[in-house]
Amino acid sequence: MEIIEMVELNEENLIEEGCYCLRSKPKPTGYINKNNWLKGSFNEGLK
Repeated sequence: MEIIEMVELNEENLIEEGCYCLRSKPKPTGYINKNNWLKGSFNEGLK
């Protein structure tokens, strides 16, 4: 049985943990826009 670890994503660990959307290619506009959206949403209470 595979063990799954739940990680609380936040602005401090966003780059290390990532959101797995093109994580291996961090330069595309979509990846950058998603990370920027996440950073703004963390400030609004996103968990």
